[in-house]
Parts: sequence; C-alpha cells; structure tokens
Amino acid sequence: MSAPATGKRVLMVITPGGAPALEGAARSAAAVARESGSVVRMAWMQPLPPPRVDHHDRVVADTDREMARLTEIARERMRALTWDFGEVDVEPVVRFGRLATELAVEAHAWGADLIGLAAPATELAAPPPRLVSGAEGHGPARAAADSAARQRRPPP
Repeated sequence: MSAPATGKRVLMVITPGGAPALEGAARSAAAVARESGSVVRMAWMQPLPPPRVDHHDRVVADTDREMARLTEIARERMRALTWDFGEVDVEPVVRFGRLATELAVEAHAWGADLIGLAAPATELAAPPPRLVSGAEGHGPARAAADSAARQRRPPP
C-alpha cells in the first residue's frame, strides 16, 4: 500500500520495550493521520536477536528462526493496535537492527513527513526528540539524527 500523492506520510516507530506507551502512541498517530489525511507506516524495530538456546546450551532456534518468531509476535501486536486507526490506512513492517540506523533507512524509504516514537520514558536520557516536518527542509533523517545526538549526551 502506498500513500496518496497529496497525503502526508506518518512513520510510527515501536520498540519492544515500548509496550506501556503503545496504545497512547497509536491513538495519537491515528488522530494526526485522520486530521491530515495521512497514511501511517507502523514500524516495529528491535535489535537483531541472538540464537535461542536451551538449558544445555544447545541451539534451539537460529537467528533466522528467532526473527521469524519475533516477527509474528510483532505483527500480532500491531494488528491489535490498528483497531484505533479506523479508516486510516496502516502499513505494518518489522525491522531488525540498530534503532538509529533502521529509523533513518525506514524514514527515507517511506518518505515520512512526521515520525512518532513509542518507547518507555525510562529509555530516553533526554527530552523526547522534536518532530521536524519534511516541508521545513530538515526531513525525517534530521529528526532521527537529532534524537540520537540527544540520547548520547550525558545528563546534566
């Protein structure tokens, strides 16, 4: 599914630890999308999983199988969240890798006009990143870079 030529594109990023914030983030993204006639890409992003082993250190599932298992869990959770979006078009995707890298790639590939991040407040070392509209000439990759820079700064 792709966005209409005149509609804006909203990228809603979900991290696995962001479970408590998911419903609120989904309602916020749905409201923004509804008001602006946007299409939403709901991107579940998490680190590359290690192979799963049993109590004898035998590999039970390699990284590919573990990613397939985690992808199904993520898709199930995203399906439940799409109920809040009503008639708004939602495109769910699951990505594995470093958050900053995957966010920059996904924002560029989607052509996001707005990025929302659903993560627990305890993960943020600084205030949440500011949202920068692509129309202002900064683009989503700049907002992602600003966010990453804020998270690396030591607290005052």
